[in-house]
This record gives sequence, structure tokens and C-alpha cells, in this order.
Amino acid sequence: MAIPKYKSSDLKKLYPENQENNLRDKRIIEALRERLNEKLLNDPKAVKKAALILENWINKKK
Repeated sequence: MAIPKYKSSDLKKLYPENQENNLRDKRIIEALRERLNEKLLNDPKAVKKAALILENWINKKK
């Protein structure tokens, strides 16, 4: 399966700048960040699991 190739001029059509969408996305990301932060602060096992997952992502062999 090939990745479609887009010109930089086409990106504006694919991802229109919409202030409402940007604010909504920003709120969603902020809410997820806060929930993750709360879980990690309250559960030491979750911190260890998160660290292992991140290490796996970073050191993933191709």
C-alpha cells in the first residue's frame, strides 16, 4: 500500500485552519493530559508501566 503524495499547497484543503476545531482539539488534549497526570500521580505501578511502554516505543527495533 502506497502513501499518497500531496503538495504543500494541497495541505490547506486537507487541514483547513478552523479556530473552533483548534480550540476543541486543544481542550481534548488538555483533558487527556490531566487525566493521565492524575493516574500517574496516584498509582506507582502505572508509572512503571508507562515508563516501560515509552522505553519500548523509543527503543523499538525496525
